[in-house]
Amino acid sequence: MKRLILSIWYTIDIFYYACTRLTYIDKHQNIFRVVIKRYRGRSLIFADDQMIRSGDWICKIHLHNYYLARELQEARSEVEVAIRVLRLIRQSLPGLAQFIATHPKHEEIIGIFGTTKLTRSSDKLGFRSIKVPNSIYFRYKNYLLTFLYYLMHFYTVPGQKGQLQHPMKYLFMPSMELYERYLEEGMTHVKGKA
Repeated sequence: MKRLILSIWYTIDIFYYACTRLTYIDKHQNIFRVVIKRYRGRSLIFADDQMIRSGDWICKIHLHNYYLARELQEARSEVEVAIRVLRLIRQSLPGLAQFIATHPKHEEIIGIFGTTKLTRSSDKLGFRSIKVPNSIYFRYKNYLLTFLYYLMHFYTVPGQKGQLQHPMKYLFMPSMELYERYLEEGMTHVKGKA
């Protein structure tokens, strides 16, 4: 059953990707797909007074959910899921830092920005977070992500369904912090491939 779901999901993802401006960082090794764009919306102020204003250039990050589902399909507990997710994101951030640092608009990009329910330990990776508005759009997105996570078999042991109640949040990391934490590691990884 898992293989069938993943197969259907993969087909849908191909069409989804074709209809968006998403760019792979590394299709088979990086959990992020991104769009470099101007932020449009209300100003967002994070805990340490970091701010995103309408018109700022950002790197909008999207988790590659098919890739995530494939990597997590054998997880058997909440702890194992959390460890795997944290590891996948941690391993992908150096490549993302390298991508932004070499992008033609790197001097204007103020940071990486996204929305997710998977916010546990995000602060340890360098992200700031705030709750999203309680709008129709985000309620719909919350339901969609909840459904996707059920398909991923994230919550298959007693007590874990409560994790689905975690609020969706905006995540943000300033470019300079991303570089300080991950760029050297990303450069080393790229050199190793050469």
